[in-house]
Amino acid sequence: MDCIQWILESSPRKQPCSAEHVVHELMAIWFGSVHALSTTITFAIHDLCLHPEYIDPLRNEIETQYDEFERTGQGLPLLDSFIKESARLTPVESMSTRRYVLQPFSLSNGAKLSVGDWVCTPVRSLMQHPDNYPEPLTFNGFRFVDPHILPGRFHPLQPKPSRLTDVDNTWHVWGTNRLAWYVAYSLLRDLIHWMNIGGSRCPTLVFLEVQHVTE
Repeated sequence: MDCIQWILESSPRKQPCSAEHVVHELMAIWFGSVHALSTTITFAIHDLCLHPEYIDPLRNEIETQYDEFERTGQGLPLLDSFIKESARLTPVESMSTRRYVLQPFSLSNGAKLSVGDWVCTPVRSLMQHPDNYPEPLTFNGFRFVDPHILPGRFHPLQPKPSRLTDVDNTWHVWGTNRLAWYVAYSLLRDLIHWMNIGGSRCPTLVFLEVQHVTE
């Protein structure tokens, strides 16, 4: 459905939305829908610059597996893990899934909520808790990769591999799994484009590669 038409049809009939109001609504929807994606990919690029030792294995994976990824939307486990680790250490929000209590409610642990209370998910605390993630403050770009496919000098830290789109009690980033898939696909495509596989390399990336070799 056209977003502008949706805003117009949902406005009060007695006081229709002005053109200025429609523009403001569109901007709010746009910022609300893209900020998590753009912020996450920015942090991933930042982490790639801070950890140039991941450039070669990531580039090799992309060059050898990109066609299959483009055809199926599956694969690229190293890049998927790198983005997930970046998002784990630098989540867009420290608190998420904010809910306003409209009627008295009791949680399964006995906590009682009153009307007017707010309930949130402590995303950052969950994703940086040692019970959930060994060495929680250490950046390990391949933390979530199956050890059987991991390059020799790297090692995973999690007891089992996982994907960026997985959803459980320790990973609250994208909501439901069905909706998370497209966001993860977009993140992978964006980072691949930034690394510019098949074309000229990003100047920053070239500088980091040269610096890494000389050191």
